[in-house]
Amino acid sequence: MSDTLITIIAIFLAAVLMFVFPLMAVSNNQEDVTQLAVTEATQEFVNKAATKGKITQEDYDAFNERQSQYNVATEDLNTYEGNCFLGIDAGSTTTKAALVGEDGSLLYSFYSNNNGSPLATTIRAIQDIYSKLPDTARIAYSCSTGYGEALIKAALLLDEGEVETVS
Repeated sequence: MSDTLITIIAIFLAAVLMFVFPLMAVSNNQEDVTQLAVTEATQEFVNKAATKGKITQEDYDAFNERQSQYNVATEDLNTYEGNCFLGIDAGSTTTKAALVGEDGSLLYSFYSNNNGSPLATTIRAIQDIYSKLPDTARIAYSCSTGYGEALIKAALLLDEGEVETVS
């Protein structure tokens, strides 16, 4: 190879390393920044309410206005094509489930009191998901968490279980 070609390749690789990778990292961190902003705004609202001993209509309206700028991207499950990822939080009193697409968009959400049976409630959620899941979509990975994490993971043969609290 000529020195000119090697120099061009080196410049190209340097540009990729210096510009493209940092831009990708910034993009990936945007979700973390958004979550932090929401958490800080919520904490500020709670602290103000605790300090004043009440929540005024003005405080409430300002809080809602700030929070309204943070929206979860959603997509229609009935028309979705591609891999989906299922998360289940089987808590001691409620069961929550979320199905997200490859781009992180929310395709399905479920929230219900589990009436002492997180497994039955989770089965109901999964039955609902499968009744809406088109042939063009598939659940590629699944995870459970919460009080019933081990039960749900074992009973439904989920890929992963994560205990979020340890006493």
